[in-house]
Amino acid sequence: MNRTLLALVIALGVVGCGVDDEGTPSVRTDFAEGAAECMPRPGGSRWVPDSGEYTAVREYGRDDSEWFGAVAGVARADDGRVFVLDLMAGHVVVLSSNLSRVGHFGREGEGPGEFSTYFPNHWIEGEDWIEVVDSLVYVYDIERLGRFTLNGEFLDYMSRVPSGTRVAFSVQKLRAGPGHLLFPHDILPYNQSDAARPGMRTFQILEPAEDSSRLVFELPLTPLAQEDGVVIRPPRQAHPLWDVYGGCIFFSDGESDWALRHVLTSGVTDTLDLLHHNVPDVAEEELERAKAAGEESLRAAGAAGSVRAEIHFPTALERWDRLAVDPDGNLWIRPWQPHSEDGSFIVDIVNVATGEATTVTLPAFPDAFGEPGAFYAVEKDPVTDIDLIRRYELRGGPGGGP
Repeated sequence: MNRTLLALVIALGVVGCGVDDEGTPSVRTDFAEGAAECMPRPGGSRWVPDSGEYTAVREYGRDDSEWFGAVAGVARADDGRVFVLDLMAGHVVVLSSNLSRVGHFGREGEGPGEFSTYFPNHWIEGEDWIEVVDSLVYVYDIERLGRFTLNGEFLDYMSRVPSGTRVAFSVQKLRAGPGHLLFPHDILPYNQSDAARPGMRTFQILEPAEDSSRLVFELPLTPLAQEDGVVIRPPRQAHPLWDVYGGCIFFSDGESDWALRHVLTSGVTDTLDLLHHNVPDVAEEELERAKAAGEESLRAAGAAGSVRAEIHFPTALERWDRLAVDPDGNLWIRPWQPHSEDGSFIVDIVNVATGEATTVTLPAFPDAFGEPGAFYAVEKDPVTDIDLIRRYELRGGPGGGP
């Protein structure tokens, strides 16, 4: 049994699956009866392209007046407005449902309602540091969570750091729980001398409060490679993926052929089988390219003298790289795959009530869902490398356009 699987099985007992008399972890079989709030909409997802296909119909970010510095998240409000966090510009751009500019709020600075500007260290695709919960906009900014009205009026800050925790390695995304915000910590020690849990890596989901934060979900993960106490980020290292629907958290370690579903109210957890995809191991050539890119980045950052980047094989191979749950409660999960010539890729859409999975081909992965048959995605232009927001609509299928 690999380390990740062993750790997750142990954690299942912690978060509610229990252990039988022989010490074997047991999974609840009455999950559906006890978690009605987590069941998907009957009749299937209205976002699944059964016979049609998704087409980009609107775009924002290409013109000079629309330019983004570094997009770090997209959120959609119930009234259709789309909120885009631009870290380098230090503000939130507000767009209509058809991606016309409505306005913006925030600015660079350290005062109330201001944002720290910096270029995000995106080693994880799909980081999403903005969310709308009950007509409030939450924005992650370094060590704090800012809270705003939908019109951009600053309200207050909330702590994202629970008492006694380590610094988060990655805050992947904010998500709306049932009536409140949830956010993750991917936590690991700075070096092997950490006296508490040397070399361990932990994934936590928390609910922020004014002075601290409440832990609602926690799992150990496979540790990252370390070299002389320095954490190494190998190419295609599995990273945790998660989303929320109703009163449930859906979680993948990025490596295993199953996902976890955790009920927030009861603590009950079960597993969902995922389709198996053959994912190639990291080749030596891929490792050398990562090493060369790392050394070039160090030189560009002004590193003096001989530059040497330490690159290791991943301690857990990335088999899944994106996860989302649509508003009808179906799980979308993308297996790792090499880039195709046309930019398309396959995505598995899982009915979490029946376990049935449908594999579809998409031009982009949803960063925020719109009305049925529409979603928004953050993409990079392959020629200019600028960030773009695109609206995709389902065309040619049931309920879709022409």
